[in-house]
Amino acid sequence: MGIENGVFTIQGASQEECLLRARELYGKNIKVVRTLDKKTNGFLGFFKKDYVELTCYLMPDPDLSKYAFGIYNKNPAQKPPEEDLFLGEKEKILAKSQQITGADPKITQILAEVKGLREKLDEMPQNAPEKPENENIKRIEALLEQNDFLPSFRKKMLDKLKKETPYDTLNDYDELEQLVLERAGDEIRIYSEEKHYKFPRIIVIVGPTGVGKTTTVAKLAARFVFGADYGLGRNFNTALITIDQFRLGAIEQLQKFADTIRIPCELARDDADLKRTIALMGESAEVIIVDTVGRSPRDGAELAYMKKMLDACGSKAEYFLAMSAATKAPDMVSILKQFEIFAYSSVIITKLDETMRAGNVISALSELGKSIAYIADGQGVPRYLQKANPIRLLINLDGFEANRDRLEKRFGVK
Repeated sequence: MGIENGVFTIQGASQEECLLRARELYGKNIKVVRTLDKKTNGFLGFFKKDYVELTCYLMPDPDLSKYAFGIYNKNPAQKPPEEDLFLGEKEKILAKSQQITGADPKITQILAEVKGLREKLDEMPQNAPEKPENENIKRIEALLEQNDFLPSFRKKMLDKLKKETPYDTLNDYDELEQLVLERAGDEIRIYSEEKHYKFPRIIVIVGPTGVGKTTTVAKLAARFVFGADYGLGRNFNTALITIDQFRLGAIEQLQKFADTIRIPCELARDDADLKRTIALMGESAEVIIVDTVGRSPRDGAELAYMKKMLDACGSKAEYFLAMSAATKAPDMVSILKQFEIFAYSSVIITKLDETMRAGNVISALSELGKSIAYIADGQGVPRYLQKANPIRLLINLDGFEANRDRLEKRFGVK
């Protein structure tokens, strides 16, 4: 049991006994490095005994010359052996890491680029000014707002322009203006009129008060009566029914028109009367057009009552919603939603001649995915009722210089 390089071993019945003996021999300045539980060999495999073996390290005495006035002045440059060992290993690992990193020029380049980006980001001001808006985009935005396009439609249109339009086009206002008109036209859905092989065809016109439903009914009736002159291929036997017994002069107005073009016109007072009248007219008429009572879109009870009466027209009846082009865009959206109780096939826009701003019509119909079937733009019957076409609405936008030839090539000549 000798000491070699400050290390020695000592054996005893227990760890406490080993420590006591070690301190008796070498003093208290020792540190246990390893503890082992062992057995003696015994005699012929018998009489084995347990014992403990400690491996210890004798720590050197401190240099008393480093004490002064009772205070130990430790040299910061000098470290205990354990700390020297730990720091030595740390330095080796760091050196190895540097060798590995430096050995791969790609990694070194990536680290340098990342560092450069980090430095640039640190140099950027926290509140950088926003990129100035393109002047042509601002002009287009003002025109869209001027034409009563819904805010949601304007945002969608402008975002699409900014993302998809080439830089040269953004800086060419005339080209940008035509591009906006074309994209607005793409949002307009035109009603595709199905062919009806089984007569009578029953058409019901609903809508709010004051939008010109009765005039629209008269125009539509004349269009069928003189169908050969208006692209329908032939004339159709047509009849009129009105359920409006409340508005002063309503029945007289429609009856006078019917007498002029020599077609029958009847008033139905309730659902049973309406069903009977349709059955009688259907024996000779190919097209029956029903005029209804104007109702406020906010009056849900009245709309439901009228819907119950109109159910007498049968499941094959087609409903069209008449709306004035002079209606504000948000009100149009409300009307389109409230009249959905009638499951209308499409929309008829009236009084387009009374406004030069059709953005409300385009954006409201687009918002709810509704189509447009006819456009009425004057009092003449039936000359001022046209099959809907995007061009008619696009040229009715204030401030836009529409290239008619270009629009006709895109949307067809009408």
